[in-house]
Amino acid sequence: MQGHIWKSFVCRRFSRALRGPLAFAAVLAAAVCPAVSVAQSQAGPAPAKPAIVQNTAASPAAPASAAAPEQARVESKAARPDGGGMNEGIKVHGHWTIEVKSPDGKLLSHTEFENSLQAAGQLTLAELLSGYVPGDWMITLDGAQGVTYQPGQQSCTNSVTTSGVGPCAIVESGGYMQTVQCPGNGYQCFATLKVGKPTGGTFTLQGTATSGAAGVISDVETLTNVCLPSATPAACETGANFLANYASFGTFSAATLPASNTTSTPCGGTGQISCAVTVPDAGDQISVSVTISFQ
Repeated sequence: MQGHIWKSFVCRRFSRALRGPLAFAAVLAAAVCPAVSVAQSQAGPAPAKPAIVQNTAASPAAPASAAAPEQARVESKAARPDGGGMNEGIKVHGHWTIEVKSPDGKLLSHTEFENSLQAAGQLTLAELLSGYVPGDWMITLDGAQGVTYQPGQQSCTNSVTTSGVGPCAIVESGGYMQTVQCPGNGYQCFATLKVGKPTGGTFTLQGTATSGAAGVISDVETLTNVCLPSATPAACETGANFLANYASFGTFSAATLPASNTTSTPCGGTGQISCAVTVPDAGDQISVSVTISFQ
């Protein structure tokens, strides 16, 4: 019974958020309201987790003894069992595909992997369930974690750092990310990001970037902003009066790809996370797709 009360509460909350083409809120609503994942307390064994797809670009063979890391995913419990009954939960998944092509269109690498929900992403979900307004999205492609911008790491250019290189950022055209976050923050921004229409409990972010330098992609993130309940969806998405409407901005999901296959950080083998993506030259085309699902 508690599960049905919670479900009714969430659906009423989403009636405030679904006031336009808001794919993120629509998908989360679809996942929660019409088809919440229900598991009986006496159900059989949980289905096996899908294997992580390896990078199909050439990479060193993984050590045979290396254990496959657990797939990165987060389950947010929507209700807890109280003396038996139903236990309802939402599982948040993020599946990435990155392709690198040479300027003449030749496919250089195809990489797939999973990401994990971040603390700011949990806050985003809580805010949306409380009637806050979703904004727009950004995808960032960075070099090795903790490495100051330097040649051979970041694959894009910027005018902020002395090295002249920085992370690539794929943003929605004319949105908060392009007008507020891109200027002066070291990103080279490409306004090519498209947010696909929701299908059931899934939606997809897709966009492209052009490398400004040879480098690697090892730290990736999706980011989004959220506005106060008093804001209109249009104002939140475009960043209009963002200081007055602002509620939060941060990393929704992220993944770190090991720089190379070693005993301590195995990657690229069957059942293992992919190794970092190599961007060989300036002018290479980087295509990114992130499918986010709530199940």
